[in-house]
Amino acid sequence: MRETPGVGRRDVLLLVVAWTHAGTSCSVASPIRGGRPQDSGLPPLDLYREAPNVRTRGSVSTRLLIACGLLATACTHGEPSVSGPNDAAVPKEPGVPARLTYNPWVDLHASWLPDGSATLYSFEKSAVHHHDRCLALMPAHGGARRSEICNRSPGQVDSTEHYGPSAVSQAGRLAYGYTQATPGRRVPNHAHLRVATLADPQGYTVVHPLPMTIDGTRIDSILMLQWLGENRLAYLGAFGITNTTSRDRIIVAVDLAPTVTAMVVPGTRSARSLAASTAVDSVAFTRRSDGRVYQQALSGGTPTVLHDFSPGVPGHISIRDHRLATTAGTSVIVVDLLLGTSDTMVGDGGTPPLGNPALSLTGAVVVGGGGDLWLFEASEP
Repeated sequence: MRETPGVGRRDVLLLVVAWTHAGTSCSVASPIRGGRPQDSGLPPLDLYREAPNVRTRGSVSTRLLIACGLLATACTHGEPSVSGPNDAAVPKEPGVPARLTYNPWVDLHASWLPDGSATLYSFEKSAVHHHDRCLALMPAHGGARRSEICNRSPGQVDSTEHYGPSAVSQAGRLAYGYTQATPGRRVPNHAHLRVATLADPQGYTVVHPLPMTIDGTRIDSILMLQWLGENRLAYLGAFGITNTTSRDRIIVAVDLAPTVTAMVVPGTRSARSLAASTAVDSVAFTRRSDGRVYQQALSGGTPTVLHDFSPGVPGHISIRDHRLATTAGTSVIVVDLLLGTSDTMVGDGGTPPLGNPALSLTGAVVVGGGGDLWLFEASEP
């Protein structure tokens, strides 16, 4: 572990022991920008550098233990937990693109709330927590996390848990993938597709476990997730997973009512990405090394071409209303499917390679890149 002046191995050990002893699920969260605590009335717990304009007294060990004690008293057991809302939003940095998060680990799987007021995404915690991934809500233009959904109960400290990918329906239903695995293993010990509500994520229902054989194909994990209506979901599933490889992908449609039924969508084997299509009862998807975006009816038949980027090859896609977004290197491309026009937003010199776009009704696009989330603003429709 890297050390800097003022923080020794003993200090780090004391912090880990105090936090582990707390073994709790925090229900009070400080404002966070990009995954890092902001001023919440307590000195920031940054092991590698001291925050500016914060004066502390006493030894580093004393400060860390006091802070851990305060953290422990502010927590209660629970599974999963949701941190309370926080209105102390921090504006995003100016410029296009705007970097929304500064997580030293990974932020990914972004999706918009239907009204465009916030982004739901997965964020990875530290190595101390075996790189668990939790869900968080962030205001549309960045700032403090409004809430977090995560399991911090003591019984889970010896496993790696991933929440996500996730999506919220028009009526506020929350769907997300969940996995629990022994640290270091790619194949999870437990995996589920869960549905709850954004207002009460603890009251989830397990739609079906994974792995699960659907129409003769054993689905091992969920890579992307979309609502196709209030009682219908679609997800991009991976199958043939081992600890080192994933053989292929296919799209699965799930009806939640009147009973839960799942089916493999015909013609979608080897799909690279998934989006809700412009047509009812259909999905949109791409294939590797193919410049076309396809639309496939759930009932089957020959897929049609929504848009052709050839000779280029689109990255992952997102569709909202009549717009389609994809990525190409450090740029975001938004296509108007009705007019046939496109808008290319080019990143600046500091923009990393981008992927996994999430398109809002206003044309704003949140993308992943370099382990963080970035915001591109398109013109109004």
